Amino acid sequence: GLNKGGGIFIYDATKATINDGGSVINGWVRQIDYFVTPCMFGAYADDTTNDAPYIQKASDYAANNNKELHFEGRKYVVRKDTFDGGVVQYILTVYGNNIWVGQNATVRIDHSKLTSTEQRFTSLIKPSRKSSDATAYKKLIDTIDIQGFTFDGGFDYDVYTDHSNQYDIKKAFFMYGFEVRLSKFIVK
Repeated sequence: GLNKGGGIFIYDATKATINDGGSVINGWVRQIDYFVTPCMFGAYADDTTNDAPYIQKASDYAANNNKELHFEGRKYVVRKDTFDGGVVQYILTVYGNNIWVGQNATVRIDHSKLTSTEQRFTSLIKPSRKSSDATAYKKLIDTIDIQGFTFDGGFDYDVYTDHSNQYDIKKAFFMYGFEVRLSKFIVK
């Protein structure tokens, strides 16, 4: 690996064929307490490499296992490399009841591979239900809590504004919610 994820692993022969890129790697099971990090799932956090797939894996694991997602004050870059024709394109999907702790992390949105029109219709975050909730037709997400971050390069951010559907015509969506309702969206 990249020697950034850290952790203690215990080998479990019954999981020798499982590799989710973070919690189980060819039978080696990471011992996880109350949080995971994007680096545990392969993020480079080098302010250059697209970390979106690794942040997504870590976020999915955190949501499905009731863990917090800690960004450890590192610098991440996220981008959407292709625009696939929908109205709004999403870089990351955040499933309900998720806590992201930045610890002064920076997430830089790199739009260099998109046209200016595509950039305007790109959203950093799409709030969504867990797949288990979607089958029950639950449209309410209780809380998405994002704290201790600097977001750079995608949108203007103002702590006094409700950002659940914030849009700046010159830049991009911070978070665009469709078919879900948030009872609480916290950004600190």
